[in-house]
Parts: sequence; C-alpha cells; structure tokens
Amino acid sequence: MSSAGKPLRTIDLKFMYGEISALFLPKFNFLGSGEKKDMADSQKRAIVFFAWGEKYISEVLNCIKVSHMPDYDKILITDQVSEVPKCELKVIRANFQINSLLRKTELIDFLPDNYNSYLFLDSDTIVISDIEMGFAKAELYGIAASPAPHYSLNHFWGFEKIMELEGVSCSSQLQYNTGVIFFSINVKKVLEVFRLWKELGIKYQNIFENDQPFFSLSMELLNFNPYTLSINYNYRGLGNLISGDVKIWHSHTEMPKNINQFDVAWPARRVVDGKVIFSEDNNMTQSQPKHKIKNILKRILNQPISE
Repeated sequence: MSSAGKPLRTIDLKFMYGEISALFLPKFNFLGSGEKKDMADSQKRAIVFFAWGEKYISEVLNCIKVSHMPDYDKILITDQVSEVPKCELKVIRANFQINSLLRKTELIDFLPDNYNSYLFLDSDTIVISDIEMGFAKAELYGIAASPAPHYSLNHFWGFEKIMELEGVSCSSQLQYNTGVIFFSINVKKVLEVFRLWKELGIKYQNIFENDQPFFSLSMELLNFNPYTLSINYNYRGLGNLISGDVKIWHSHTEMPKNINQFDVAWPARRVVDGKVIFSEDNNMTQSQPKHKIKNILKRILNQPISE
C-alpha cells in the first residue's frame, strides 16, 4: 500500500536470468504511474516491442535474430499469460484495458522512463542498416516517423468521420505509420501526444478499431510537428518507390535479399510481392557505360550534367 492508502500497481519483469516481481524498481519507473524520477541514468536508448501470443512473440524473436540492431536494451511489453523464452529481452507484463488493435495505444502506460529515446517496432520488421539518425531526430524533435503508404489521413477507410467529430478539417493531412516510431519522452508535448492517442482510441473504439490514424490525429489536435523520416525507415514492400538504402523492412512478406543492391539510386526501384523491380532506365544504368548513364540522367532531369 502507498502512504495515501492506495494499492501500488505490481509489474512483473522477466529478464534474461529469471523473473522479478516488484512494485517500482529503482531505475525502472513507469510512465503510467504518473510519477517522474531523477533521470541521471537516462542517456540510453531502447528498442521496444509490443506483442503477445506465440505467433507474434516468435516474430519479435526473429526480428532480433536477423536484424542489424544497435546494442541497446530491447524491451517486450506483453500480456500476463504469453510464454516468452529466455533471451535478451526485458519483459514487462501488463494488464491491458483494450483487446482490439487499439491496444497499441496503451504503450505509454507501461513504458519505463529511464531512457533518453526509444524505437518502437512492430513484430514484422527487420532492421537492415544504420538507424542512428532516427534516434537523433527523436531526441531533437520528440517524434520521428515515416508516412504510411495510405498517407491521406481523412481518406483512410472512412476516418473522416472521426475527424469531423473532433472538429478537424479533412484536408488530406499526412498520416504516419505506427509500426516504426522513434520518440523521446524528454521533449515537450510527446507524452501529451501518446496519452491523447490512447484517449482517442478508447473514445472511438466502437467506431474505428485501427490505432494508426489516431496517432496522427493526436498530433494534429496538439499542433505537434514530428520529424518526417523517409519511407526508407519504414518500407512496407507495397510498390512504393525506393531512393537509396532501405533501413527498416516492415512486412509479413519475405524481404528480398537484393533489396539494397543497386549501382545508382535513381531511377528508383520498388518491391512488389517480395521482388525488387527496377525501372527500364534503371536496368539500363546498371550495365551501361558512364557516358550513357549521364545521358539518361540528363534526359530525366532536363538539365546538363557536369563532367
């Protein structure tokens, strides 16, 4: 019991060498408690997963196994009953309120606050190459995320009804994908964004069961401007054009092994049904001499290319 006579929430944590049941561990406070602590040990980064059930926990473990991840703490927030094999994950067992896809909006209630920034990843992701810029931009701007493939917020499967109820104009605002989110709770308004995300999800859970548009709507309502990452940080494999290196693959479709194999970045390539497709001009540039490449680029850009 607390000094005020109210019961404290018990959080179960399973670490690599066993399980710990505690009220509030020193250096592992939780944002959902409404309390803040001295963040002297906060100059750290963490990668966070939110999954339950054998299928999705297996996907998380596979993501960690095959990804090229930085050496940061990896946290799994799961339910009270899912089995998690012993591994490097720090496991937080949560008592969720929501049973639908909107459960992701509860992330902020169970997130430990002793990190400077976080990367939230869906279970069907693979980190392919360096993602440090995502953390850096989150620490500077608060949130860094990529646009969703279906990026018009009010056109997202009838979401304009929710926007109208909230008094927000339907102006094709940008919708961000919530499968990859870099964020820092140290930046003003970020906690407000995440808490409003949950409030909106609960408020309209009987009307709309997808968490994603509520995240963008919460930022719209709070006039919060995140840093917009390129889709390379959250590539869905749905035919979107790729310029440069894909950083994070996000799809249940198997990632093509040659996804980042190219000689020139433009004309762009794309992935459809798990296969990399090069444009006709791009295929030519992979094998043509240097002067022919310049001629192709000159034709595309309609301007001279210097020697």
